[in-house]
Amino acid sequence: MKKVLLAAALAAATAIAAAQEPTTSVTLTKVLDIQVDVNNSEAMGSSTYDPAADKFIVGTRGTGARLQVYNSATGAYETDMSKAGITPGGLGFFGVTAAQNGYVYAYEDGGKDIWRWGSISDSAPQKVYDTAAFARTGYTGTVGNDIVIAFTGSANKGPVEFFSDSIPFSSSSFTFNESATLEAKPTVAINNAGTVAFTTGDTGLNLVKWTKVDGVWNMGWSVPFGGGPIAYDNTHDVVIGVGRNTNKITVFRGSNGNIDGQLATTNAMNATPQCEGGFAVPNATGGRVYLSGPGSVVSPAGKAVFLVYDYVIPNAAVNDWSLYKQ
Repeated sequence: MKKVLLAAALAAATAIAAAQEPTTSVTLTKVLDIQVDVNNSEAMGSSTYDPAADKFIVGTRGTGARLQVYNSATGAYETDMSKAGITPGGLGFFGVTAAQNGYVYAYEDGGKDIWRWGSISDSAPQKVYDTAAFARTGYTGTVGNDIVIAFTGSANKGPVEFFSDSIPFSSSSFTFNESATLEAKPTVAINNAGTVAFTTGDTGLNLVKWTKVDGVWNMGWSVPFGGGPIAYDNTHDVVIGVGRNTNKITVFRGSNGNIDGQLATTNAMNATPQCEGGFAVPNATGGRVYLSGPGSVVSPAGKAVFLVYDYVIPNAAVNDWSLYKQ
């Protein structure tokens, strides 16, 4: 019996090791790789990329917390989003995430609430959920007029809170879907339908794939990663992220976790996984990925790292062009 168990363990270890060998030479090209001072030297609480506005958003901490907008081409601070009706408190703004159409969601810790903006210029944000669980990082998926939002919390192994919204939104369109116990804390990315999730917990810092079948979340592959921001390309089924233990941008194959490409980044993110976000914008041959997170200093003099990289996938083929509407 011991020999059987040992053989199974060795086979599993070999499978994990094999999954880490680069199998496809995905080409990565730097577009922007920069560390900047957070405006007014505020500490980051969260960050994301808004594909509709083509801007990075940084949520800051404390009673003076703000949602700051940064240029995605230069990394320069531009403006703040409206806080009309919001009195930040506690840890400030966490879990900021943006949907493809430009809706922005953020968790405000003082009131334990989730707020929604119709765009980065929306002057009247709406409270869409009262007394929510703590939301550390967020990610959105979109299918047609349906939006799925996922937030990680404060626990190393979940739960991940799933919500839904619709386009155009109404006062009652934002609803709570479920709380799923996944191995997640600093990192989450989901597919458009919210039925596949990729997460990282604080312990081990592996990147883990989860698939929801008949209402049940099942754990798939798990590969070494190092924590850090990730994005999921729903069109080409690849996960792209930056491991903090490697300071490399890595392309993982969504089906099995194989490494399909890697490139060292110019700027390193803070060693503690936190305050991060990502978004992938696909095209016919690959796409462009936007990743953000805290730099070498988080507090009191905040630093932010913004990464924009193009990726080209050899022999990329797309059969369903409607996926480009993600």
